[in-house]
Amino acid sequence: MPPEGQSVPYDEYQRLCWEYDIPLDVFWGMTRREFVLALEGRAKKQERELERLAIHAAWIINNRTPALGEKRRKPITPAQLLGKKQDETTSLEASARRWRDFLAAFKQPGAKGA
Repeated sequence: MPPEGQSVPYDEYQRLCWEYDIPLDVFWGMTRREFVLALEGRAKKQERELERLAIHAAWIINNRTPALGEKRRKPITPAQLLGKKQDETTSLEASARRWRDFLAAFKQPGAKGA
């Protein structure tokens, strides 16, 4: 999308509608902000789908039976398949820590729902 204040040719809007499966009749009822949010939402959805596929692919790759004489390889991560660096926030330990912190809020005396 262009910076705020710049116009985009109609053809580009129509191409984006087709690319992101937004019906043209719905598009005409949208504001520019709603259209941008719809595009961002669709892009995020596609990103999550790629992450799910990478998780499944990594599981299959890491759990296949090695060929005769083949040494066990270092496991591959979904982040490696997607070409991303595995950061601290996606590690198993960080995920467990976030989950424990989340649950701790409900275990405190006087916590809502306890």
